[in-house]
Amino acid sequence: VKIFESAHAAVVASDDAQVNLTTKKWFVPTPDDKAAFIDATSSGCCAIVGIVVNDQMVLANCGDAAAKLLIPSSSDPLRVRYNDAAPLPKPLRTRCSIATINTQHIASNREESDRISNLGGVCFQLSGDPCLRVFVAGRVFPGLTVSRSLGDIVAKEIGVIPTPDVYWVKLSNLEAGA
Repeated sequence: VKIFESAHAAVVASDDAQVNLTTKKWFVPTPDDKAAFIDATSSGCCAIVGIVVNDQMVLANCGDAAAKLLIPSSSDPLRVRYNDAAPLPKPLRTRCSIATINTQHIASNREESDRISNLGGVCFQLSGDPCLRVFVAGRVFPGLTVSRSLGDIVAKEIGVIPTPDVYWVKLSNLEAGA
């Protein structure tokens, strides 16, 4: 809870450096987490976390999760009538767009595959598999499609990292078609 409170305070203060530092701590295991009986040698997960404060959204992503934001136009009935007790007209016709907020951390992302290669890992596609995967050179493991994850300790030596990318979005600047 304290870490989310400090992120909230940093967003309110518009302190970019503090927000980046705080949100990255969301992805670092605590001593209690390390003591838990979970073997993270060859298992892991991805995470995406967002916090909205007033007109700002901060999003931290580690892995292949994709954050999508539905952006209604200023004339969208859903926005205009949001607090109106009257029912919305049927059918509801809206003009909106969908924005992708983050970059996915996957082996087919050039920056990610370059980091993996520079640290001794290799990215290639297995026969019949549509995805590039991360492997230890000369081995058939771990075979991850993600280039960043929480856990997957065996892949850390070849550049699979838990460091999230942090994104700031000013919500009032968004409008469909803009």
